[in-house]
Amino acid sequence: MSRFNKAFILVDPKVLSVEAHAERETDDHLQWHCSYSRGDVLSEARVVIGTLHGATKQAGFTVTIGSLFIETGVADTATDYQVAVQESEALETLYDLCRQQAAIVVGMLGLNEKFNVPWKAPEPELSVLEEREVGVDDQDDATELSNARGHENKTD
Repeated sequence: MSRFNKAFILVDPKVLSVEAHAERETDDHLQWHCSYSRGDVLSEARVVIGTLHGATKQAGFTVTIGSLFIETGVADTATDYQVAVQESEALETLYDLCRQQAAIVVGMLGLNEKFNVPWKAPEPELSVLEEREVGVDDQDDATELSNARGHENKTD
C-alpha cells in the first residue's frame, strides 16, 4: 500500500461529458488520462479531471468527470503531487466513476459485449491543467451555441 493511498478525499464529482458511438474505430485500446490544477488555483483543494477512452474496431466511448481532491493531511503531497495523485485511492475512485458512466452509455447503445473495461484502473497518463485565455474564437463559439439554442444576443 502506498503512503499516498489516503492522501485525498474526492469531493463533488461532476460528469463533464459522455459519448459513445458504434462507428468504425481503430485497434482495441483503453486510455486513462487525468489532469490536475496547479496548487495556486484553490487554497484547500485541486481540481482533478479524468477522461476514460476506450475503442474497438466496432465502437468507441469517452467519459470525462471532474472532481475536487482535498488533501487529508495523512501524507506530504507537496514534494511530488503527481505521484501522490497517481497512487491515491481518490484517483482510483474517479476511474470507477468514469467506468460506471461508460458502462451506462455503452449499455444504452447495446454495445456491452464490445468492451471489457477492467475493474482496476490502467496506468494513468497525468498532466497539469493549463489555464487558457478566452479568445475571440471562444466568444464566437459561445454566441453560435447561444443562437442555436434559440437565444439572441440582445444589447440594450
